[in-house]
Amino acid sequence: PFFSIDVNIRKDTSIDYGGLYFPSLNEMVLHDPVADIFCHEIIHAFHDDWLMTISTYEEAMTRAIEVAVFNDLPEYLHPYDENHSSDFDYFYEGFNRPNIAAPGGSVYVNPSLLFLRYQVGSYLWAKPYIEDNNFFKRFNDSLYFRMQNNPLVPPNEASLRAIFARIKPVVEGLPNAIWYNKQFLLNTKPQNGFKLFQRINQFTIDHFYREANGNEIPQVGVPLSWELINYSNITIASGTGFASSLGWISVISNVPSSYNGKITVIASTESPDGLLRDTVERTLIASGGRGIFGIADGINDGEVTITPLDDTTVSAQTVTLSDGVFIAPEFETVKGQFRVSFVYPGCGHVSRIITKDASRYFVRIQNQPNTYWVGSVDSSWHNPMNWSGGAVPEECTDVIIAKGSPHGCVIDAPAICRRLTVQTGAVVNARQGIIVRL
Repeated sequence: PFFSIDVNIRKDTSIDYGGLYFPSLNEMVLHDPVADIFCHEIIHAFHDDWLMTISTYEEAMTRAIEVAVFNDLPEYLHPYDENHSSDFDYFYEGFNRPNIAAPGGSVYVNPSLLFLRYQVGSYLWAKPYIEDNNFFKRFNDSLYFRMQNNPLVPPNEASLRAIFARIKPVVEGLPNAIWYNKQFLLNTKPQNGFKLFQRINQFTIDHFYREANGNEIPQVGVPLSWELINYSNITIASGTGFASSLGWISVISNVPSSYNGKITVIASTESPDGLLRDTVERTLIASGGRGIFGIADGINDGEVTITPLDDTTVSAQTVTLSDGVFIAPEFETVKGQFRVSFVYPGCGHVSRIITKDASRYFVRIQNQPNTYWVGSVDSSWHNPMNWSGGAVPEECTDVIIAKGSPHGCVIDAPAICRRLTVQTGAVVNARQGIIVRL
């Protein structure tokens, strides 16, 4: 904590929320004396008068630290999210889609999606912390330094983002700016209008209208149509339901109990903006999916190689992609960074790095051959850990060199790639030849 304060804790069963911290009073109000809510609110008290007004930072970071506290104290178990084991957490990659964006950085804009946005934000900020256990301490140090020098200017997204980029230039193997833009919850200026969003863990379809001021209004009583398509591209169920008082319908009862494999859910509705469609893919496995599990876009068969990068006591595993899904149960309780590699037919070797907690984790493999220079270890083109996918580019790789990496790129031995893009402000020093196969 920056401030030395006494915090008063008051119980009030008349409130309709679990807890709240009032920085002006140095007071925490709890509906009940529950350990996880107490922990959450006391973390807010660390910031006290310097609470960040952008809740995708303040609330989401606090939830991430709350889970970390319980993970680090074996005598306490989090009531629902130990090691980010909630399905609202381990399906992070299924939720990380454009319409999850939080207008104005507020998780409160839609009551139907409030809990979901909390949880997605929690895992979002847990990832840099899992990679660097000093992340939140260093973030707070920078925040306090800034506030001491500008106490009358509350931190905005640009200043908070600058702190993040400075102390953690690489996240999940990607340059900070690239990674940040891929986390759609952090988009504070999404498009207005009518939207659909699917909570893939619950087979739930949400329909809302996003106003110009950022508020989201659930659309009640509107007919929402859905279609379930199996891994062979055959429709196995379909129907229409009317949105509830919170603007959603559930199709879980229509999912065949005997089905195992990749499943596609297509949601649609007519709106004043025209026909809306939202398509998601996920696993549907009787066991629920264990360890690291997931799907590969556009393909049902192949082999997925998963390599732990932090825990050297655990070996890499190559597992089969069958009926559109893969499962690597051995990694259930392994925490840290992993390289996930897959080869699409033709020129399609893809590799990426994921960061997970000590619980299951859903992965969506996409046929995107872009590899970014991150330069996190040294300047060598041939060091795999200098690349976003944890692998040295090959003849099927599209290479992007962006500015701002800790180390510049040096080609000190013959190299090859399919395309090479050097963005404005970035530099590549070639001491040996490079073959670019267009």
